[in-house]
Amino acid sequence: MTKIGRHIRGHFVAYLALFFALGGTSIAASNALGPNTVGATQLKKNAVTNPKIKANAVTGAKVKNDSLTGADVLESSLGKVPSATSADSATNATNATNATNATNATNATNATNATNATNATTAVNGLKAFADFSAAGAIQTSTTPFNLTAANINHAAVGVYCLKNLPFTVRAAVVSADNSFAVNDTIASVAFGGVLADCAAGEQVRVRTTDHTGALADRAFIIWLS
Repeated sequence: MTKIGRHIRGHFVAYLALFFALGGTSIAASNALGPNTVGATQLKKNAVTNPKIKANAVTGAKVKNDSLTGADVLESSLGKVPSATSADSATNATNATNATNATNATNATNATNATNATNATTAVNGLKAFADFSAAGAIQTSTTPFNLTAANINHAAVGVYCLKNLPFTVRAAVVSADNSFAVNDTIASVAFGGVLADCAAGEQVRVRTTDHTGALADRAFIIWLS
């Protein structure tokens, strides 16, 4: 026994090192994990992080149905799905097109109205004077005269009427015989500018009225000046 004791004491450090070496091996052996031994219970919460997942390791079969939302998808990476093609001619898009056309139609209407307004303005601006005169040279009150009064006419002779003191330069003149009621054979003519026979100096427009034979006769007439 004494020899054994001396032996142990002499090799104590060696035996101690051997003990720890054998103990560590057994501990390592007991801690080694076998295949299919790690489950959900062994995993710490949030233990599996992005760097520990192999690229392309998660397939569609591993993703829960309907779990990916718009915030998880890069829309620009997606192509047009078949049903989206119909969206190009969607009802709302068609209505929007019609709305655009309606706007253009409104603009066209406004443009037409503007053109008409311009034409109307031009017509008003173009017409300088108008009146319906009786055979005696008086303005007929049955129509409203424009820029002509009794002071503007001189009944110079039978069938001759001269207009004077006009506040504008006459550039065009139209006259029409007033063949109303029983008088229906009047012929009327008009002249302006230069020296007018049968009219006094300075008088600007001359109207002559005749019967169907061409003889001068006092007859009613209507005149437009521009």
